[in-house]
Amino acid sequence: MPIQVLPDGRYLPERDGHRVWWCETGLPGGLPVLVLHGGPGGRTRVAPFAWFDGLPVRCIGFDQRGCGQSLPAGRLEHNSLAHLVGDIERLRAELGIETWGVVGGSWGALVTVAYAAAHPQRVRGLFLRSAFLGSDAEVARFFEPWAAWLGDDGAAWLGAVSADPLDLLQTSVSPARVALAWQAFEAAQGRSGGLQAEKYAAFNPPETSKPQADAQPDELPASLAVQAHYLRQHCFVQPGVVEGWLDDIRTALDTRPLSLVHGLQDAVCHPDVTARLAARWPHARVRWVEAAGHDMDSPPMRQALTEAARQWAAALTSQGA
Repeated sequence: MPIQVLPDGRYLPERDGHRVWWCETGLPGGLPVLVLHGGPGGRTRVAPFAWFDGLPVRCIGFDQRGCGQSLPAGRLEHNSLAHLVGDIERLRAELGIETWGVVGGSWGALVTVAYAAAHPQRVRGLFLRSAFLGSDAEVARFFEPWAAWLGDDGAAWLGAVSADPLDLLQTSVSPARVALAWQAFEAAQGRSGGLQAEKYAAFNPPETSKPQADAQPDELPASLAVQAHYLRQHCFVQPGVVEGWLDDIRTALDTRPLSLVHGLQDAVCHPDVTARLAARWPHARVRWVEAAGHDMDSPPMRQALTEAARQWAAALTSQGA
C-alpha cells in the first residue's frame, strides 16, 4: 500500500544544542536512499518517499536543524550548511550505511551538492529536483515580484518601512503578518509560471489597517526564522565555492547515476540552474517538465518525478555500487 503518512521517527544524539529527527520507510534491507527536504526551513514530507513505493529501496529522511520535528524548533545557533552536512554523516554512521543514493529538492539540492562534494565516497548517485544552488542572483530573482505583489495595502497592513522582505522581518511590528504574506507569496510563486503568469496579482490582506506601533510583538514561525537566517547569510556559500563543488562531483561521480528533474515554468528555482548542472555533468539524465512549476505535488511534476526516480533507482541497483 502506498505510503500516506510519515513513519515514526527517532532522534540523533544531541549535538550543539540540536536534536535532529529522522525516520525511514520501505524495505529494511533495500538500497539505501537519503531524502533531503527543501526550504531552508522545510520539513520531511511523504511525497518523495512515495516515488519509490514498491521498489526494493530503504528510504531515509531527516528534518534539518531547527526544522520540522527536530528540536528546538527554529534554533539558529550552530545552524549552517556545514552543520547540516555533518548531521548527514552522523546519520549515515548511526545507521551503519556505507554508501547511499541522495535525493534533494529545491534547497535540498544545495545540501545534496554540498554533501556529495564533501563525501563523494559515500554517494552512489544523486537525484535533484528543481535545483537551487544558493546564489544571491537566484534569491533576488525569486523575490523580484514581491513589492508589486504586496502593493500599498499589503505594505500598510505589514507596517512595512522597507520593500526588502528580509528587512521586513526586522522592521514590521507583526511577524505573524509577515509570515502570512511570505507564505502566500511562496505559494503563488510555486504555481506554474508563478506571479509572472498571474501578472503580479496583488496581495489581498485580511484587513488593510496599519498595525499599531505599540502592538505586542509575536514570534516568527520556526520555518520562516530558519529560512530568513539562511538567506541573510547567503546560504553559507561563498562566491565561487559551488562551482568547485560541481567540478569535484563531476570527477568523483562520473560513472554514477545522476538525475535532474525541473519544471520549465518554475518561478521559485529557475530552470537555468538545472541547465547549468546539466552542462557541468554531461552524463546526467535530465527531464524537463512542460507546463510545470515548483510544486512537486502538481500532477505533471508528480508523474515525472515518480518515473525519473524509478529509473534512477534501477540505475543505482544495476550499477551495484
